[in-house]
Amino acid sequence: MEPYLTNPPALINQGRIVGSWISQDRLTAILVTRTTGSPDWYATNELRTVNFDCFVIRYFPDSSLFFITATSRSGRSYGEIIQHYLEGSASKINFRVARLVLNGLNNQEFFNVGMRSTSPIRSAESYRISAGANTDRTISDSTGAKYAPGHFFGRAVNGAGRTELIGASGGGRVWSTGRNSIKSVVDWVSELHARITAKHVSIGKSGLDRLRLGEPLEQIPLDTVMADWGPDAYKTAPSVRWQDGDVSVASNILDCDIRSFQVEDDQSSLSFDIADENHRVSIRYDPSASPSYSIMGNSPLRLLVEANDHQFIGIDEWLDDVSLTYFTKNLATFADGTLHEVVPSISLNAESLRPRVWDGCDISTEFGPAKAEGLVSIQPFLKDILVASGPTFLIYDHRSGEAADFIVGRSVDEQLVVELHHCKGAGGKPGAGRVDDVYEVAGQAVKSARFFDKEFLLQHIKRRTLERRNGGHSPVLVSDRESIIRLIESTDPISFRLVVFAVQPGLSAASLDDESADSVRRIMAAANDWVGQDCEIYWTISD
Repeated sequence: MEPYLTNPPALINQGRIVGSWISQDRLTAILVTRTTGSPDWYATNELRTVNFDCFVIRYFPDSSLFFITATSRSGRSYGEIIQHYLEGSASKINFRVARLVLNGLNNQEFFNVGMRSTSPIRSAESYRISAGANTDRTISDSTGAKYAPGHFFGRAVNGAGRTELIGASGGGRVWSTGRNSIKSVVDWVSELHARITAKHVSIGKSGLDRLRLGEPLEQIPLDTVMADWGPDAYKTAPSVRWQDGDVSVASNILDCDIRSFQVEDDQSSLSFDIADENHRVSIRYDPSASPSYSIMGNSPLRLLVEANDHQFIGIDEWLDDVSLTYFTKNLATFADGTLHEVVPSISLNAESLRPRVWDGCDISTEFGPAKAEGLVSIQPFLKDILVASGPTFLIYDHRSGEAADFIVGRSVDEQLVVELHHCKGAGGKPGAGRVDDVYEVAGQAVKSARFFDKEFLLQHIKRRTLERRNGGHSPVLVSDRESIIRLIESTDPISFRLVVFAVQPGLSAASLDDESADSVRRIMAAANDWVGQDCEIYWTISD
């Protein structure tokens, strides 16, 4: 649909429109908002602040591209403008398109480059920033094999012979620096549009060429089964509130699960739940809409997240700012409109297999009562084995936001070895032809490899083992909370080692060599490749 810029909104992100202008061709609009409030550092309303923001909006009917240039960087502001003028029917351009702002520029020099890891593991290196003169030239082929471009900022010479500063990132963000008139901004937007839509593309060579661009996400894969929080969520661990009328329950975003994925038949959108043990909200993700995330249903329950300005906002608004990374069954990932496929070897290292006998265990039931008398489910069966092995500590972490079902610590040769055991029930008798037996536990194993960072694991254990008034804590089965914390704190990072165990008795070591097991071996090999970059992974299976 084409926007009617002659009809401005009354508010943008709580800022009242105090001025609006429209060009004669009705394709450019200028809006000025006025926002009043109290300073964050002052407790009462005696002091009031006034802030003005300017929004320059430009629509190009030939390409259907819609540009918003603003003094406010709030994602909510952009979303409300798109909702008003386009009824939310718009999608962000991906990095492959955003990079075309470099079209026709010569003598490119980048002094700030962001690289997004294509690994599903959310470690400290999920987003790497390199800065300095000609920093793109330091990007090696090995780095390019593991990272996709996230953003760039640098300078280049345009066709008029003038040097300009320019940056771009995924999600359609383009920026420059300096003080410019509104006319200069409008002219700049027109120039960006001309570069993006030009029939002839000429982008000079740079170190950015070594990074994996991925493919545009044209349809959501039908086998999308998981998602994970972005790196910012793991760095800041924001607080959340489950709000139902006057009742509010405090928690943490990392103690919530993302689950129950359902892709629409036309592959245009998907839905999922964000939940803990007692609460749940349903979310829809539509990459062709803006905002891309919306709440489903009419439940009065709301999930509020603490944003960077310490204000609590709705989970849908927060997700639109930070986004998620989604996984398919074969561990391909997509985010910000770009899909990264995985091409693993089907060669599975036999040393990663840990077959065992499961006599006395109902291998079809992960936890809770067994389906047959005289048997126990997988988790209590494994718990007895782990306790009998004499660990230094053992934590049962099976609940929303878990690191694993069991966290095991062992002091070995002046090292602290932490094991993460993920359990999953079998879909039938032991074999190797059921993909459903392996993809979920493989994904859990891959995501948990982020705990190779000792400090991150320490913060997780502190938060999860703390007893709270509203319930929900992970019990310590061997040792005690204080001793575990002291042990991890006193361990040097170089003396800390992480080992991940994917426990699936539905897999048979003897059947993994069968031709019918190709798909299963590919998933296991992909998990081994990803996890093996930072720690060890083993598969606890059947003989």
